[in-house]
Amino acid sequence: MHSRCFVNAYIVLVGMLSLGVKAQSGSLCYAGIHQVAADQPFVMPLASACIESLPADKSGFWNSKLCVAAGVAAGISQLNDYANCYQGSTVPAPTQYAALDPNVYMSVVGGCTSGITNCPAITEENLVDLVYGQIEEAGLSTTPDSVSDLEQDYIQPIFTFEKVSIAEGISYSQFNDWLHNSGFTSHVPQ
Repeated sequence: MHSRCFVNAYIVLVGMLSLGVKAQSGSLCYAGIHQVAADQPFVMPLASACIESLPADKSGFWNSKLCVAAGVAAGISQLNDYANCYQGSTVPAPTQYAALDPNVYMSVVGGCTSGITNCPAITEENLVDLVYGQIEEAGLSTTPDSVSDLEQDYIQPIFTFEKVSIAEGISYSQFNDWLHNSGFTSHVPQ
């Protein structure tokens, strides 16, 4: 058991170094590394790309499609904890982040006629396209095992948290609520 933990810790450390993470000590960092690294292989590179794209103070998580996709993939608490691993970062709690940039939402859903109040609800397909699109745009090579896994294990929990069906979709205010208040998201297959 101890050798397995050592091997897993070594793999996480090597993975972090290869992605350029400058580890900081602390319980949030420790939790973040383990939560993100234990997930599917596409999660850590996407989370790292998000955090590296942010300003030095790590503000503006929800001003970027890349970071919104990373939130969908990693989970909000997991992404926040992982951000605490970057040297010099003091990351606020997710409830303290600025609101989701309406332009990000509008670019994800498309079809907005005049501002955020006239946008369609976000669909499961919008979120699939967001994650795959941001993986491609960031030049990353690891993708989810399948669209079905992404939908079931990563996207469905968003709809469940907001207590809406996939058919109903998620409004801007509901998605913004999820980004700020969802906490830890389990990606264990249901």
